[in-house]
Amino acid sequence: MSKKEKQIPLKSVIGLAVFALIIVVMAFTPAGFLKTGNLEASFLVVPVAIGAILLGPTYGAVLGLVMGVVSFAQCFGASDMGSALFGVSAVNTFLLCVIPRVICGWMAGVFYDLLSKIDKTGFVPQIAAAVVCPIFNFILFMLGLSLLFGQTPYLLNLQTQMNASGIGFYFALGGMNLLYELLASVVLTTGISTLILKFKNRNKVKEEVSEKDKK
Repeated sequence: MSKKEKQIPLKSVIGLAVFALIIVVMAFTPAGFLKTGNLEASFLVVPVAIGAILLGPTYGAVLGLVMGVVSFAQCFGASDMGSALFGVSAVNTFLLCVIPRVICGWMAGVFYDLLSKIDKTGFVPQIAAAVVCPIFNFILFMLGLSLLFGQTPYLLNLQTQMNASGIGFYFALGGMNLLYELLASVVLTTGISTLILKFKNRNKVKEEVSEKDKK
């Protein structure tokens, strides 16, 4: 657990609640997903990445969990592919929806914290977190899809329909989604997190000046 997670637990919990609420609201509005074919692009990686940057890896993982749960909720009719996978195995579908999202949220925070020790401006760490979150989400989701559903009739039929197999099939299935998610994450995550961090730093400076004046 990083220092910021230990220093301000109450603020972190409040921040966690706010970002979790944003994820839930986005998930059930057009802002959360973009239908691009068999698989939807998920813009929920944006609040997950921002939360990981501001709150740390542990809270990023929790936000990833929230993202995974609401993604699983889409399998009850909102997502064609999710519904199909749920029909094959509800347990495997839940694991597929949740585990990659928990890890991508955690990794976004880890990369941000590690790179923040090198780049004190925070810009490179923010870019890294914004990129890492959707990339890990894509890789782990596709890996899980292959391991859990790769030999099921549904996925085999889908490969036949798309005339693709192996790694090429998974890139054909979700490659465009990854590009959309990367673009949204890099632009929105870095932009929003930069503004919030500047605001926090400005308030921190004011508090330090105020404390000095009191002394």
